[in-house]
Amino acid sequence: MTDPAHSQSVNCPACRRTILAATRFCKYCAHDLGAGAGHTERSGRRVSSSQAWLPLVAVIVVAAIGFALIWSSLALFRGQQVPEDNNGVRANEIDTGLPQQRAADAAADDLMKQGELARSAGDTTEAGTTPSPSPSPRHDAGVRPGTSVLYECLEINKGHSKRYQCWLKVLEQGSNGVHYRWETREAGRVTDAGDRWCSGMATSRTFNFWWSRGERGYETADTAPWLSRAVFDDLKRGDRAEIVVEEHSRTDVGVRAWVEGREIRADGLSVLTLRTTRGDRIALLDDAENPLVLEISVPGLYSLEAVDVQR
Repeated sequence: MTDPAHSQSVNCPACRRTILAATRFCKYCAHDLGAGAGHTERSGRRVSSSQAWLPLVAVIVVAAIGFALIWSSLALFRGQQVPEDNNGVRANEIDTGLPQQRAADAAADDLMKQGELARSAGDTTEAGTTPSPSPSPRHDAGVRPGTSVLYECLEINKGHSKRYQCWLKVLEQGSNGVHYRWETREAGRVTDAGDRWCSGMATSRTFNFWWSRGERGYETADTAPWLSRAVFDDLKRGDRAEIVVEEHSRTDVGVRAWVEGREIRADGLSVLTLRTTRGDRIALLDDAENPLVLEISVPGLYSLEAVDVQR
């Protein structure tokens, strides 16, 4: 039921303002008008506060996503551009076993090369002889290990001559040249001895038949008592070759040798006879794998003649 007086008072604008200003509770629904206003105000403040944080949260999320994308891009770049160390091995190969595989492959190659040298050379070291440490590998030599030569020597020095014997034996040959032992003998007695490495057997053009007292593992580009493969090939192809016969007692510049003749000796050796522009005469074994000088005459200096050759 409706109270007429109440309805009238509510319908009166003045009464309504007075009622709303004076009372806290709604006369119709008993709602706490003060609590409702406060609740509405607090709810508004919470909503406004939450909305104020939204831009900051959005900035943080966007920054996190951008950082993640940049990090993944850098990781991909590092994976594609792996630096190499001084040995040409990439840093990420340390954990993959690739360096070990490379080392194993290199060791296998070395074993194959050693096997080929062993098959071609055999055991060539004399009993009781310890070869000197070999120099670093350079190029192939074709002289057969075990070759020995005995020369009759005549040396001329300031008008005085001296006769003696020179003997040598090849101890080993390989990619680092020819290693041989030599002796000088007088009246059957050894007067000096040594060993040397001829490292120029492939390309050197310097002969120089001289040894020094007390040589031990001496490395030289002098090819005596052989000629190098380069000189031999030039002689075979065009009958002429540039050569340095003597470098110590005279200066050989622009000296050339040529093939004067060919012969087969009584002992079955095929020999090339050479002359040089300095008047030297050379008898050379016609063997590309063992181009041994059998005889040589250098006017005013010395002459050699092989009297015993064991190949």
